[in-house]
Amino acid sequence: MLNAIAGVIPLDLGRIILDGKEIQCQREHIRAGSIGRLFHDPMMGAAASMTIEENRFGIAQGEAFKL
Repeated sequence: MLNAIAGVIPLDLGRIILDGKEIQCQREHIRAGSIGRLFHDPMMGAAASMTIEENRFGIAQGEAFKL
């Protein structure tokens, strides 16, 4: 589903509407201006000891996570 929304794979049927505008016919590089994705495995990175929620917000033991 996320690949279809991002434009990586085309839809067989249906529509994708973003901010009231149909985007299913837009090419992937055009959609990239409105849709961002981050590919990472939190267990392999610098935040392996953090929970999913902490990782999402960059919080480690109540403090801001700094790289």
